[in-house]
Amino acid sequence: MGEMVSWSSPVTPLLIKSHRITKDEESWIVSTVNFGAIIGCLLAGYVNKYVGRKTVLLSLCVPEMISWLMLAFCEGAILLCLARFLSGLCLGFICVTTPLYIAEIAQPCVRGALATFFQLFIVIGILFTFILGILQDALWITLGCSIVVLVFFALFLWMPESPVYLTMVSRPKAAAASLQWLRGRDYDIYAEIRVIEAVVQEGRDVEVTYGDFISDAASFRGIIIAMGLFFFQQMCGINVVIFYMNTVFETAGSTISPTLATVIIGIVQVLATALSVYMMDKAGRRFLFIFSQAACSLCLISLGTYFFLKSRGNDVTPIGWLPVASVAVFLIMFAFGSGPVPWAITSEIFSKNIASLALSLVTAVHWLLAFFVTKVYTSLEAFMGTGPTFWMFAAWCWVGVTFCCLLMPETKGRPQEDIVDELRGCKKKQTSSSCP
Repeated sequence: MGEMVSWSSPVTPLLIKSHRITKDEESWIVSTVNFGAIIGCLLAGYVNKYVGRKTVLLSLCVPEMISWLMLAFCEGAILLCLARFLSGLCLGFICVTTPLYIAEIAQPCVRGALATFFQLFIVIGILFTFILGILQDALWITLGCSIVVLVFFALFLWMPESPVYLTMVSRPKAAAASLQWLRGRDYDIYAEIRVIEAVVQEGRDVEVTYGDFISDAASFRGIIIAMGLFFFQQMCGINVVIFYMNTVFETAGSTISPTLATVIIGIVQVLATALSVYMMDKAGRRFLFIFSQAACSLCLISLGTYFFLKSRGNDVTPIGWLPVASVAVFLIMFAFGSGPVPWAITSEIFSKNIASLALSLVTAVHWLLAFFVTKVYTSLEAFMGTGPTFWMFAAWCWVGVTFCCLLMPETKGRPQEDIVDELRGCKKKQTSSSCP
């Protein structure tokens, strides 16, 4: 997924330089993936009700490989846009199916950490693409990205199907075998398999639709929380900061080349996200998101102040280091909480019978917001100026902090059923699960 998102960064400038596409065609090639992702997310919600998570993820390898080969060998903007749209469809399915699979196989004590691996491997994929960008050859960068699809297929083929899905399709022996494999040979799965069966049975006779997000109190609160978290994730301006990164380095007079700068930033993001994997089940989701949003806001304020002073003709030479430092710290703080927490929370706060539809709806909104913020930024910059635009993003961060304090429950180490009951308004004692 990280490779699909970041492919255009090193490749499209090379295609423009070799006169294979124009600047206008580049914007379509870059943005088409968002439209594919939105459609893929919505389709995945229904597909995952009838097809196993493992089957879906393995089947995606075929269109993924087709899209990479098209990007490598096809000529012309139309075919490249078609390939990117196909990549987007795959992205949409990955966004829904992977968190769903993780939530269904993980124990509560490590669920947050495992959910954070989703974001961690996205940034690893982005870093891998940036490293391939050093080759400065569009064909080999693209073919290098495609190798990961083959590696994934070869490794994931040996993984078990989700025990929750197997229970949903009335395969109790296969569900028990899957859970035993996941928990280890000496683990007593009886109590856990009974809980899965009870939860699945409770929702088996109910036809789940998007209308349930309004009629069911827990689902309604859950969808508000999930969409809110993704809204504030995007409104902190992460895509804008990444887009503006090269300009920031040039403005500050950095001698580092843009290609090397992106690799360095990619390494920093990976390290920060790796730390969040450890912290997710230690500090808790609420603290990480609140801390991350507040820290991102301070970075955006300092970045905005630099550009505001520069636009007014002030001598900013003494603080020439400030924009580079602000961007670096911003990306670290984003990777620490604002990036991974929405994915982790979304996989935890919905009942198992509605989780697939919920993830499809929330991730579709996520991609729509990503497209909207990136496209609107240039207009805002022209109207308000660079500095005030970054200040606006900083203000949204503080709204996100308030939203989290008021509405977001702490889910660290708690059984999924407990979290759903709290959202439904049931006064149950909060419990936590420890790993044996």
